[in-house]
Amino acid sequence: MKRFVLIISFFVMCCLFTAQSLNAQSLQGRWMMNANGWRFFLDINQNGSQFDGTLSAINHSGKDTNVRGSIIGNVITFRRLQSNQEYRGFLYYGNPEKGNQMAGTYGSTQNCGEHRGGWYAERQ
Repeated sequence: MKRFVLIISFFVMCCLFTAQSLNAQSLQGRWMMNANGWRFFLDINQNGSQFDGTLSAINHSGKDTNVRGSIIGNVITFRRLQSNQEYRGFLYYGNPEKGNQMAGTYGSTQNCGEHRGGWYAERQ
């Protein structure tokens, strides 16, 4: 019985360590983002699992917009505050790029009805 308790305790500690390391994923810094061909710089300021930042247009004359979101493990969600766009995706932390890429989908109900698309970003 004592051995069983030790094994379970070890398993729980491993799970907690893994969860803490996943929650510690950093998005801080500058990313180059492409959303259906619309390119932006995404500058992120992170505080724990929460972040805010700015999307700045690269290949078009769109205005800079603020974003606010979170990362839990490798799951990312954020919203453009001046529009009705919500982004969901994943940080790729288990690949050779080691957390320097993320990708997902976005949706919007802005102006001309529902719009959905894909996005990806690379750390600069």
